[in-house]
Amino acid sequence: MTATAERYAAQQGVLDKILAAALPAHCQLGDLVSVKIDGATHEFVLLRRRWIAGDGSTRLEVTLDYPAHGGR
Repeated sequence: MTATAERYAAQQGVLDKILAAALPAHCQLGDLVSVKIDGATHEFVLLRRRWIAGDGSTRLEVTLDYPAHGGR
């Protein structure tokens, strides 16, 4: 998460839940990400994707930004 997105999520009390969310590998840059937690919807945009490889494993790291501006 960007610093802005992390600050927003922390202020809303949902940072842990958003960090625990697992987005699928087919998500793309610019995708709008709506996270519904306890009846409230929090809107982010997928800003960056980065594959991390090493030690016999590969994982996708995504960076969310807030506020969500448009989409693709």
